[in-house]
Amino acid sequence: MNRTPAAILAFCLCSLASTAQAAEPQPNPTGEGTGSFMFSLGGITGSPTLFDGVGIGGVYFAGERLALRGTLGFQIESTSVDYASARINDKQSKAGVAFAGGVEYIVSRFRNLNIWMGGLLRVATASFEDVQKNETSDKSVSLSGVLGADWFFAENVSLGAEYGIGVQRSSRDVDPDGPSNNEVTTQTQLGVAATGLRLGFWW
Repeated sequence: MNRTPAAILAFCLCSLASTAQAAEPQPNPTGEGTGSFMFSLGGITGSPTLFDGVGIGGVYFAGERLALRGTLGFQIESTSVDYASARINDKQSKAGVAFAGGVEYIVSRFRNLNIWMGGLLRVATASFEDVQKNETSDKSVSLSGVLGADWFFAENVSLGAEYGIGVQRSSRDVDPDGPSNNEVTTQTQLGVAATGLRLGFWW
């Protein structure tokens, strides 16, 4: 498992906490009836996952510390392949979509910093076409616990980071439109890793 994203997010969490203590406190708008519009970077399905992209969604506080969350993620990728020969250049492409929904609970508030934990259910699907026009279809469902922090560095604006630990069931279908005896593989994964960064705009 690639530890680089996890190390980066660990550094971000420590930086957020230390900065929050040193800086003048900003208003903390969280509480019952409040919510936010969120942009997620680094994927909404975390690790283990088959999906990595950009997500948009929101968080809504149904109680003083309890919030509901949902995110829709998408990925569109096209890569040109230069053969550096007389062979005509070609390209391969990938497209995916994912949805994650769950709950968050604030375990600690410190001025403009919230520490929270929660749970997420994630569903993702992606398709890939290589330069030989072979198609692959990936699907995954995962359930995970998450731990994160949101830092309110400006009025009604937050920057957050989160980690996840979960189990995922995934399947890969090679040539999904081909004969019924095409190759299908399934696997179950358990992993811990950084889920991503998120930017929130609160009301």
